[in-house]
Amino acid sequence: FLRSAVRAPVRDETTQLLTQIKAGAYYLALVVMPVHLNVEHQFWAQAGLQSAALWAAALLLVSLGAVLVRLARWPLAARPVWLCVSAAIVLLPTTIMPLNVLVNEHRLYVSLAVLCVGLAMALAAVGAAAPRRPWLPVGLVALLAVLSFQRNPFWRDDFSLWEDAARKAPLMPRVQLYLGNAHKDRAQRTADRQQAVEQWRAAARAYQRTTELQPGGELALRAVNNLGAVMFSLGHIDAAESAYRRAVELSPGYVDAMVNLGSVFHERGRRAADRQVRAAQIRQALDWYERALKLQPYHARAIANLALGYRDLGELERARDTYDRAARLTPDDFVMLNNMGNLYVDLASQPGQTDVPALLDKAARCYRRALAVNPAYLLPQQGLAEVERRQRQLGSLPGPPR
Repeated sequence: FLRSAVRAPVRDETTQLLTQIKAGAYYLALVVMPVHLNVEHQFWAQAGLQSAALWAAALLLVSLGAVLVRLARWPLAARPVWLCVSAAIVLLPTTIMPLNVLVNEHRLYVSLAVLCVGLAMALAAVGAAAPRRPWLPVGLVALLAVLSFQRNPFWRDDFSLWEDAARKAPLMPRVQLYLGNAHKDRAQRTADRQQAVEQWRAAARAYQRTTELQPGGELALRAVNNLGAVMFSLGHIDAAESAYRRAVELSPGYVDAMVNLGSVFHERGRRAADRQVRAAQIRQALDWYERALKLQPYHARAIANLALGYRDLGELERARDTYDRAARLTPDDFVMLNNMGNLYVDLASQPGQTDVPALLDKAARCYRRALAVNPAYLLPQQGLAEVERRQRQLGSLPGPPR
């Protein structure tokens, strides 16, 4: 990470310095008035000196430094002043190193801990020189407790967090990207088809907004790829292929887009009525999966999709071995678990198969595990019902109660 960050920094040194001067004043405002908190603040890089906000921030920081130097001459204030300086030193790494996110609340956590110690010392010093006023620290703690209580609900889940961020920072592309991801995750875990479609469409709008706010770069690349996934889930295969190809054009080594492009050919193959066309499309899908695995050998979804392709081509034992590899990497992938269950059913249905009860038992375990991970995913219910029916016929499962 450090080597790549030094070789290809996010921004040049001058822009980084000017931006972090503004950030220093912004952090002070958050410390003094911790309101309007957000997982990603609407904050812009500063490339030049023509900015009133930059000069105001610089004046504030210089003035604060001068005050601290003067206070340091007072013996009772020496330690609190040193702790304030230490809190600023803690921020030096993120001040010097250009990072994707310009300002972030969690960068203040250690500095705030140091400042709290300094504040306690300052209050003790004031108390030694003046009458005690216990209401001051008590009131401050009560106020901060109320602010924390008001902020906590937004951290309930990804959806509430990024929906709040989108309200407060509507022009930040990262916020739109993660809001789209939250809609996508909710769609995948929603049993109601109409509600799922609404979530998919909301995700598509967020991804499109991401590319509008940042037409190029890493965030745009991920947004284009995820937009393809949304189109694929809505059944718009051609639109999905267009998005995935665009992602591969933007970054030829983007493995996720390669896997997704393989899924497009895979789906077309599964829909094809002609057996030769079906096989040709699935072979093309396998080629994309293998190209992705050459770049990233432990890409779990590429391995799982490869296994599904082998199964669709009738290469069941090869599919079984490949699924075992995928299951070791992502044992809680509910889609993969459902497909593994289907494979075990296929193996149990082979002519001359002597291990039918054990294979059906493995299929049932896969279906049950998929349902435990995502109860809204309905396909395992159908597979499990069929497996249990066959198990009752074989006498390996008690019949339904009467």
